Amino acid sequence: MAIVRGEKPEEEQAVGDLLRRVYGRDDEALLVASLRKSPEFLPQMSVVAEDNDTLAGYALFLKVAIVAGEAKHPALALVLMAITPEFKSAGVAERLIRTSVERCRGLGLKFIFVVGKPRQFAKFGFEEASGLGLEPEFPLASGSLQVLDMRQGQKAMVKAKVRYPESVRPQ
Repeated sequence: MAIVRGEKPEEEQAVGDLLRRVYGRDDEALLVASLRKSPEFLPQMSVVAEDNDTLAGYALFLKVAIVAGEAKHPALALVLMAITPEFKSAGVAERLIRTSVERCRGLGLKFIFVVGKPRQFAKFGFEEASGLGLEPEFPLASGSLQVLDMRQGQKAMVKAKVRYPESVRPQ
């Protein structure tokens, strides 16, 4: 069974290799290399799944902001996840997400975002962000911005925008 832990600095090349293998191109590996140098990068939120000394998966969460008028509130967003083919059906994606959510909780953040299909993330507690009055600052298909609200039932939210770093805004 894969264990999930923070990426070690000496694993940067291995993570790049994993991303190239999963996506079949260099784009994602180059993006992660550049994001490691950005102010939105949190080393503890660059997470790997390892099974018998083999990297089975990778997830990267970056800092984003919830912007309401002049106020900005910190949050995180899952911006990239990759699971190697031989571990696709082994529950690695679920372990990466669940462990990462606990890491986010440990940072005291109240919201985690992901862009994706609602049915893929609902089992982890994600819901449409628009239901809380949160909309992306960039064009996106209706309902695809998902949020995990970790405020434990405090549902009051003003209308606000979710600001992603330019380099990872979904196209």
